[in-house]
Amino acid sequence: MMRILVAALTLFFVAVPAAQSAAAVVASTTWVAAFARAAGSTDLTVIAPAGLTHPPDYDPRPSDLMAVSRADLVLVGGYEAFVPRLRDALGARGQMLTINTTYDPQVVRKEVGAIAAVLGNTVQAGAFADAYDAAWRESSERLRQRAGNRPPVVVVQRFMVPWARLLGVDPAAIFGPGPLSPADLLRIKALAPTLIIDNAHAAPAAALAEVTGARRVVLINFPEADEGLLDVLGRNTQRLKAGLTP
Repeated sequence: MMRILVAALTLFFVAVPAAQSAAAVVASTTWVAAFARAAGSTDLTVIAPAGLTHPPDYDPRPSDLMAVSRADLVLVGGYEAFVPRLRDALGARGQMLTINTTYDPQVVRKEVGAIAAVLGNTVQAGAFADAYDAAWRESSERLRQRAGNRPPVVVVQRFMVPWARLLGVDPAAIFGPGPLSPADLLRIKALAPTLIIDNAHAAPAAALAEVTGARRVVLINFPEADEGLLDVLGRNTQRLKAGLTP
């Protein structure tokens, strides 16, 4: 798996010269920042720092808002509680763009392309999207091979649905983002799930694993500092692979 990701990154950075964007870009979270880097942003400030359990709840500091006031482009996911404060700090000087944050390859291509159109890096964005598509397909194939002839019965936290599709299955049930009620637990138990895809950034579903006996895999959406979309794809693929181990 890592060999494929390295090959994809080599294609991205070597075969296509990286464009340099001089625009001052501010990203709301590390997830949004990963899209900006894929689109060629090199002058990038991230508001919510890496390592937070739930970055959308971050309380921006005065220095964060000052960075926004100087930005040419501010990128947000749209679900962050602090978006109105960023909009106020930006004023009429710069541009704000809302990104559909996901790991679905088709959406990644569209959103990275939208940022690149503003930054003028469309060639680099296209190369990244091609590399990401290739890595996604390779990850999916390896996970399906691991599952064999018995695809898992998957229940997935609402914000992690694309990762179930990486396995090549439709979720038997989607839960969250709020805590699971006793009725929820009984309903999902009746489906006899074999794999639970949980969200590291939301209310944990440990009780669901206890009730159903299914394997629980906790995945991430928000990268660590300076990580990109391919890094998260690689990490989550390894966790899913472990979850499918007999």
